[in-house]
Formats: sequence, structure tokens, C-alpha cells
Amino acid sequence: MMTRLFRFLTVGLILGGATVLLAASDAAPKYGCELLTAYVPMATALAADDLKTAQTAGVELAKLAEADGMTGIVARAKEFVAAPDIMKARTVFKALSDDIEPLTVTEKNVTVMHCPMARASWVQPTGPVANPYYGKSMLRCGAPKVKP
Repeated sequence: MMTRLFRFLTVGLILGGATVLLAASDAAPKYGCELLTAYVPMATALAADDLKTAQTAGVELAKLAEADGMTGIVARAKEFVAAPDIMKARTVFKALSDDIEPLTVTEKNVTVMHCPMARASWVQPTGPVANPYYGKSMLRCGAPKVKP
């Protein structure tokens, strides 16, 4: 009986782990531009008021941008990572988003959003508004940016 219970628990843990791995890989969409793949989790984490996760994604963005020779994005990503609090990070994120926006021209699974209250835009996965500038306090503030 104990052996059967142990096998059941072991198989359950293995399958459960596989499910978690699959869910994690599904949660991180890949875009045609690797910089967007690193940037989008930053916006998502800020919308959830999670500075630590946003800064971890910022480290990855800095590495990728450096490999691509995009010095402006590297500098802003490093400044973002060094931000002492979420307010400063959100200020830096505005300028970083301006640098990232042109990379969305050929992307189909992202939307450039704009928040009139923050006077800023950002890139997010296509779907409901998730405002990185106000986070949970005003999560749905914003709309798709009108292209000129």
C-alpha cells in the first residue's frame, strides 16, 4: 500500500512539474523580435506592481540589446534595473517604451497602448489593457495607440 501511494505521489509530482513547465513556457510568448520577448514581461510585471520581476526581465533586455548593438536600449534597461523603487522604474520605462515601440511594426501579437493620464505609451500582448504606469490602482487606463 505504501509503495503504491509512493508511486502515485511520484507520478503526480512528475506530471505536475511537467504541467508547470508547460504553463511557464506558454506564459512567455515569443515574438519575432527577441527584444520584445524580453520587454513585454517588464510591462506585464509593472502592471502587476511587481518591480523585482520587471527588473529581472530588464537584465535580459539589456543583454539582448547589447548583443544587438542597441546602445540606447542598453542604457535605459540598465537604468531601469538600477531603479531604487517602482516610481523611478516607471519613469525610466516611459523612455524605454519609446525606444521599443518602433520594433512592433511587423509584430502581430502585440499592441502599442497609450495612457493619456501618464502621457505615455507601452507595448503589451494583444488583449485587455494592463497599464504598467499605474499598475493595479488603474490597471485598465489606456487604449490602443492611434497610428498617424
